[in-house]
Amino acid sequence: RTSLMKQKSPSNPSSSLSLYLEEVGKFPLLSSEKKKHLYQGLLSSDAETVKKARQELIQSNLRLVIPIAKRYESRALSNLMDLIQEGNLGLSIAAKHFDPTKHNEFSTLATVYIESYIRDEARAAAGIIALPKNKRFAKARIYAVASRLAEDGKEVSPEIIHEELQDCPISLIEEMLSLPGVNDVSSGEEVPIIEDVPSKLDLQESLSEALEQVKHLSETQRFVLIHYFGLEGEETMSLSQIGKQLGVSKERVRQIKETALFQIERSSRRKP
Repeated sequence: RTSLMKQKSPSNPSSSLSLYLEEVGKFPLLSSEKKKHLYQGLLSSDAETVKKARQELIQSNLRLVIPIAKRYESRALSNLMDLIQEGNLGLSIAAKHFDPTKHNEFSTLATVYIESYIRDEARAAAGIIALPKNKRFAKARIYAVASRLAEDGKEVSPEIIHEELQDCPISLIEEMLSLPGVNDVSSGEEVPIIEDVPSKLDLQESLSEALEQVKHLSETQRFVLIHYFGLEGEETMSLSQIGKQLGVSKERVRQIKETALFQIERSSRRKP
């Protein structure tokens, strides 16, 4: 193995998680009275009041992301902190779209967005082609409306969803409703835990085998795959941690990972 691959991350993933959990624990849970106060703040005509209410709503619900991320981590080959970061993104988007006059509880809406973003991240980490960012956002919005309609016992259809999301073409709504997970919510059933993603062990074995057989991957690509997926006895590292190691951004590491997985998949297709 090259000297680059022998380098260890200066930060321990488990200690990073512990520090994060400690920080999250500093934000108190909302009482019923405080929740009503924040909901009123979201409806204020003052932009600063809305911003502060939204920020506090996000902070007090950060705990909501962690158990959902852990459920997906137990099945998918994803770093827990990466799943949590995607879940937090879903949480913040839910806060932007939460309307106290339409939704009974913020946590109900937030869970839908969080799970949608975490599920997509888990699928992408497993090498399953991810949706483009604009479609991931549309899927989460459609998912949320479908979930609320089903919860209220109302019919779920592209036309009805389009009445609320008029900026989403019906063709896009139909496409998103056909994806795994969305129909489960719109039918009122519990969303399965990424049954379409292979187990960690299966993925680790197949990737280790692929690294031995695929010779055209660059040293950097191999380093990213080994450390992100915990191959060759290495500890798993988050995209951010690998980025610090290589001196590049988290997004650049994600691009390297996805390109390497695509090259492995293409090589496997060429085999007779």
